[in-house]
Amino acid sequence: MSKKLVFLFIVTLLLGYTWGALSITHNIFPKPQLREILALVTETPAQEKHNDEWQTQVNLHQQSKHDATIAIVGDSISHRGDWVDLLDRSDVDNRGINGDTSTLILQRIDSVYKEHYAVYLLMFGINDFFREASVDDVFTNYQSIISKLTHNNAKVIVQSTLYCAPEKAPFGCHDINIKIAKLNQKLQQLNMANVSYIDINAVLSPSGTLNTEFTNDGIHLNLTGYEKWAEFINQTMLKRHN
Repeated sequence: MSKKLVFLFIVTLLLGYTWGALSITHNIFPKPQLREILALVTETPAQEKHNDEWQTQVNLHQQSKHDATIAIVGDSISHRGDWVDLLDRSDVDNRGINGDTSTLILQRIDSVYKEHYAVYLLMFGINDFFREASVDDVFTNYQSIISKLTHNNAKVIVQSTLYCAPEKAPFGCHDINIKIAKLNQKLQQLNMANVSYIDINAVLSPSGTLNTEFTNDGIHLNLTGYEKWAEFINQTMLKRHN
């Protein structure tokens, strides 16, 4: 490598370091812009970045002939769980899709609703907040989704939206957790027929942030986390609806 190239490489590194330091100390690079970058390099709403994949998942859910009684509805946190094994029962359908927001779930609600489902377990919202959605907008989507799912007197179990872990999660987790807490307060006070609320944060995030023992990236659960979540479901709401 020539001396000129080495010099340019060193200058580039120094400029990058200086810009990063100024961004943090003087707030040159505000949080909303950082979150937009985060959305590009992590999971983005499926319909924005993975339209074909998202639509394929929706079509599969729509055409499924599995006569289950329980549907797990959510984003990647729900999608990654092997719920048949976790809950030790075969009458469970996983209706989570990676990257989903409450808006996307509302858009695909017709593929989720089935007359043979007796119980729906809902948990989502964190992707909305990483994309600057308001608590009120997410809560309104929850109400619309629940109204659709309880059409045939099915039971809806609303699970508290899971906190993230600031020690491991991407930028903005602290602010996201504030919104999640406000959303959960609203969800807990839902006054709708055939709707129950359970607080999964009580076992997964007892200190107000996701316990690092249950996650590798600060947002998604590891096997230990899923087992803890499934144990809590089995011990609380599902037994009441068997």
